[in-house]
Parts: sequence; C-alpha cells; structure tokens
Amino acid sequence: MSNTKILTNVLIAAVIIGAVIFGYFHYFTDTSETTSVTTISAEDESSEFASLLRSARDVELKTDLFSGGGFSPQLSDYSVVLPDRPKGRSNPFAVPGSSSMTTASEPEAEASDETGDDEE
Repeated sequence: MSNTKILTNVLIAAVIIGAVIFGYFHYFTDTSETTSVTTISAEDESSEFASLLRSARDVELKTDLFSGGGFSPQLSDYSVVLPDRPKGRSNPFAVPGSSSMTTASEPEAEASDETGDDEE
C-alpha cells in the first residue's frame, strides 16, 4: 500500500471515531441544567403595571412636525369607496342553482307566504 492510501484510511478512521465520541457525549450525557424558578406575586406585577401606566400618561406628542409645509404636500388620499353589494347567500350549503339560492339582502319567498290564513 502506498503512504497516501494509509494516510487516507487513518484520517477516515479518526473522523469516524471523533463522530462516535461526539455523538456519545451529545446524546447520552445528562446535560439538563437546573433552572431557578422565581415567583412573583400578582400585587408586584399589578403595581409595576400601574407605575408604567402612570409614566405613559406623562408622554406628550408634538404634532407641529406634521402640520409643517414640508410634510403635508407629500400626503395623498388613496382611499377607494366600495359600493354596497349583497352579502352572501341565505343558505351557504345549498346546491348552486337551486331555488334556495337567494341572497341575504333579498326577502325569502317562504316568509311572504306565511300569512296564517291558508287553512280553509
């Protein structure tokens, strides 16, 4: 065998042994860290929240930046007015094309027939 082939085999064996050692220590050793649990009472949290809320009330926003001449010409209204359209079907589970395919904005045919004096 030549020296390069021996060197290649030794390097491959070293990599395999290193991978096995790494795998053993990575998967089979107990690395669970103990975490400390601190308990905070509800009173502490509510008082901290109340103090933050009080400090937020003191914030003043200066709006003179937006009323200046350099900012307002760059604003454009791109709003689109949507027309009123019927909203959906009265029975969304009905087969398309059936007689119960009225829209929710149209009155039901059954509701107009219920007058109560059909018993003659």
